Amino acid sequence: FGSTTTLHSMLAMRVVAVMAMVCSVSVPTVARTVPLTPRSTLRVGVGQTLCLSGDRDGNLWRIERALKSLAADGADIAVFPETTVLGWDNPLAWSQGTPIPGPDTERLATLARDSGIAIVVGLAERVNATTLHDSAVLIDRTGTLLHTHRKVNVLSSLMSPPYTPGLNDANNIAAVPLKLADGTTIKVGVLICADTFEASILARMAADEPTLVAVPYGWSGCPTGVSNANQSHCAGVTWPAHGADLTQLVVGVANRTRAIAVGVDTVGQQLQGPWAGQTYGGFSTVAVPGRGATAVLADRDVEVRVVDVPLS
Repeated sequence: FGSTTTLHSMLAMRVVAVMAMVCSVSVPTVARTVPLTPRSTLRVGVGQTLCLSGDRDGNLWRIERALKSLAADGADIAVFPETTVLGWDNPLAWSQGTPIPGPDTERLATLARDSGIAIVVGLAERVNATTLHDSAVLIDRTGTLLHTHRKVNVLSSLMSPPYTPGLNDANNIAAVPLKLADGTTIKVGVLICADTFEASILARMAADEPTLVAVPYGWSGCPTGVSNANQSHCAGVTWPAHGADLTQLVVGVANRTRAIAVGVDTVGQQLQGPWAGQTYGGFSTVAVPGRGATAVLADRDVEVRVVDVPLS
């Protein structure tokens, strides 16, 4: 009886010891997809890249290189210029543009996925032989195409045949949800350049309550009043003063939409149309409503930068 009691006691002690060991082992936690506390800032990548008219492969390579830099600096979303795959007001887009979705957006989706950054990029969207849009796409960090905006105010006198205008309606002018890497969701609206001249377009965007409005620009001017074929136009649109005009415009977009505004211009030269010879001068601007411009990029030079903006 004594030996049996001793055996039972020893077994009980071993069970207790094993249970103690199990309880002392730390159980790994599962990564959360929702931040423990709301984030206070958004890291916006500004891709003020060089665009050469018709140089699709080179322009896409420059976007890829910029994304690598922005990813290394922790950007959540990156914005690039207007029609930056083939160049703005390039009539060759009528034959070289691609549909959306199509080869250009597939390439851009790969770049977004590889970098882990959501992107907004301007490109020519050829629908068919009679329809060519000046468009911009929002692609999330997994490579999913979330939204296509088609420019409404196309300035039709600058290319023949001109771009086909997009519609001033709730489908084209919309702020769509974008989920960031940490699970935070923001609403992103997309407009293009001269769309921001129109009060009705800005009012429609504001009604959708965006967190951020991304605006690819093709903002060009001249260093002097006689530096291109259209001298009368250039006389009042010269660098660097034209850069200050862009900054003021982007600040106005922020205030009128009550959202972070990211206006991104390219660097390069217009080669076609009545404004041939004008240069794209940079001055890409990030603005916060009620606070003005928080960042203005280089004057007539390439620059890629991450800008922290408040989400409050």
